[in-house]
Amino acid sequence: MRTLTVAVLVLAFAACKDDPKPDTTSKPAAPEAIPSDIVYNSFFSSPSAAANLKVQFDGGLDAGGNAAVTEGPTGKAAVVDPGAEPKTKLSYAFTMGKTSVVTATVTASVGGEGPAAGDQPPFKFTFNATPKTHAPDGKTHFDLKIQKVEIVVTGQMDPQMAQQKGVLEKAFAGLEGGFDATSNGDVENVSLAAEKVPRMAQQILPLFAQSLEFLVVPVPSVPVGVGAKWTTTSHDEQMGATVITTYTLVSHNGSVAQIKTDITRSAPKKAFEDPQAPPGSMLEVKGNGSYVIDLRLDGVSSKADGSSTMTIALTAPGQPTQNTTVKQTQALESK
Repeated sequence: MRTLTVAVLVLAFAACKDDPKPDTTSKPAAPEAIPSDIVYNSFFSSPSAAANLKVQFDGGLDAGGNAAVTEGPTGKAAVVDPGAEPKTKLSYAFTMGKTSVVTATVTASVGGEGPAAGDQPPFKFTFNATPKTHAPDGKTHFDLKIQKVEIVVTGQMDPQMAQQKGVLEKAFAGLEGGFDATSNGDVENVSLAAEKVPRMAQQILPLFAQSLEFLVVPVPSVPVGVGAKWTTTSHDEQMGATVITTYTLVSHNGSVAQIKTDITRSAPKKAFEDPQAPPGSMLEVKGNGSYVIDLRLDGVSSKADGSSTMTIALTAPGQPTQNTTVKQTQALESK
């Protein structure tokens, strides 16, 4: 998941603290209020979060899980409008062994109740992406290696927070992973060597996985022209949300294509199962986003920029709805 992953991750990071101690006092008769420090998805603060890394991206990329995707003729992109003449087939032909140095920055602002409200520090990831091998089934395997992670904090920090920041940043140096991509840009088998990352830093792993979303994106398996539109539909199993991404071809010159993406996400109200949440709590998610991506058809994208908004509504019986809105921007460049 793109946007919601950032939402819950930012909330978890900002509200990071010791596990709450058991409450030995008597319970009030009135309806139980939603705790102000609740983490919306306990998955990201779980000790097994990294080992069970499962991140659903809006474009259909599912790191460690299976996305239910509406497929086109031979790929995951379903063409809605073939666009203007002349038409050409967009197809990736990755250059083996050519390493791209990628810088991806994710920034979020959280509005609503809870201690995480406000602007969150940007996370800046610098990593290598290398098409390493090409399999007989047509898939190309990419190696990933993180050079560094920066949590961009301005102004004064207390010594304890500065030390924690330094530990988090150092935990990712040299972390390796990979993914497979087809000539149609369908991405599978995203993996990270998460067992090498300390527990405290594991909460950032889904955010790094999210930064991979623009490296390779789905393209149609049939010829298209400028103005063409195609879609992917995926299901976020974690939140029960349907994610529809519409891609529009803005321009192409045979080796580089500029694509605009528009994303909608919706999940009906569902039971929210978290030990900190009062029984009967319900969660509803809605969101949208828009990005512009410059694709290199011989490697990973050269540039991507965009923003999205996600609204998370949490309701407990007898209590007013607690709304949290996460506004997120992403910027990626590769050389």
